[in-house]
Amino acid sequence: MAGAGKHFYSTRAYSFGRVGIQWSVEGSDDAWLLHRIYLPVAEIPEYAEHKTHVQVESVFDCMSKPIQDTEALWIMDHLSWHGVSDFRQRVLRTLFEQVGVGEQVSYGELAELSGSAGAARAVGTTMANNPFPLLIPCHRVRAANGPGGFAGNCDGGAALKQVLLALEIGSS
Repeated sequence: MAGAGKHFYSTRAYSFGRVGIQWSVEGSDDAWLLHRIYLPVAEIPEYAEHKTHVQVESVFDCMSKPIQDTEALWIMDHLSWHGVSDFRQRVLRTLFEQVGVGEQVSYGELAELSGSAGAARAVGTTMANNPFPLLIPCHRVRAANGPGGFAGNCDGGAALKQVLLALEIGSS
């Protein structure tokens, strides 16, 4: 079963806040899996063992600037999709592959791009539950009438979404 190995937790501070990555190694060091990206993170959860790994550090490096799909493509092979429905995987992969740096789409437009026209609300729920924010840039998806939520509507999520979009626009 994917994700059955021991899980570890790593964090890194960015200009917009601290980001956490939950990951595991399945057998050899080459078989690492990224289970979840958390943001913003105030502190390491008590239950988590803090550890680092060269590949996890590479993921953090990749997330330190607006992500282009070609730069992060190698990471996609190391994502644990355990518990993520086929629909949500398709939507998240479509976002990763088709919406570039500095671009934005509405929930409805992403639904259509994903082959599920009319499923804007389901796409919005998918964005709110994106297990890999920043890597799969759900901050690039907006509501039809405004910015929409971000990071599961955590405290400051909408403001963080605006900061991330401004960082992308400033770097493109």
